[in-house]
Amino acid sequence: MNLRKLADLVIFRTLAELRSEQQRSYAGLLWWAIRPLLSLAIYGFVFSYIFKVNEPHFWIFLFAGIISWEWFSSSTLRSANSVAANKSLMLLVKLDPALFPLSCSMVDCIKFMIGMVILLIALLVSGIGWHWSIFFLPLIIVCELIFCMGTGLIVSGITPLFPDFVMILTTLMQLLMFVSGVFYRISTFKSGITKLLAFNPVAVFIEQYRRILIDGICPDFKAIAYVLSLGILFVLLGYTMLQRLNRLYPKRW
Repeated sequence: MNLRKLADLVIFRTLAELRSEQQRSYAGLLWWAIRPLLSLAIYGFVFSYIFKVNEPHFWIFLFAGIISWEWFSSSTLRSANSVAANKSLMLLVKLDPALFPLSCSMVDCIKFMIGMVILLIALLVSGIGWHWSIFFLPLIIVCELIFCMGTGLIVSGITPLFPDFVMILTTLMQLLMFVSGVFYRISTFKSGITKLLAFNPVAVFIEQYRRILIDGICPDFKAIAYVLSLGILFVLLGYTMLQRLNRLYPKRW
């Protein structure tokens, strides 16, 4: 399957999955906005009133972290089981297995964009406003999309051969959430820990969203180059792995 045909199928499947999700719930599109807001309400209450985090505009600060994290987390976990979950279809029709994790990343990207619209409105209402640095926002979004696609391709290739990997991945994602700066600035730690956390791509994305939207400054282009390079590497590695392992999947099904 050539890349052009794969891209067309990814777009088609993305739209079909979005329509299907909309029809499965009464709230429809509204639920995609309600979910991150519910997470914001829970974590915001805990860290504002129990742990008393001292951060200006904390609720907006937290929401920026939540929507970026949920995009990566949801995309990765759904991608992990995407190939195995569609084994019946793959046995009937010759399809590129990359179709399924790539469409997962695209679906969650669209959901993220709904959260981003809410965040942009909140910036205006709160008085922070929009800074000129907002023009860098598409750059960060594209980089995160590439990274999510790469991660999704890799994890989706492992699960058909090792089904228990999904449970391991779920546990790892819970740990990763607390070292990704969703609830705090990684710069608040000692320099050694800060440098270590800076290698976490998810923490980099969250930090860059906050820099351009809340702080109103340019993103760290060195950090962006790092996560973009890693994302491209993951895409190439994951796609190659899926193509080579694809012939082994029917034997396990």
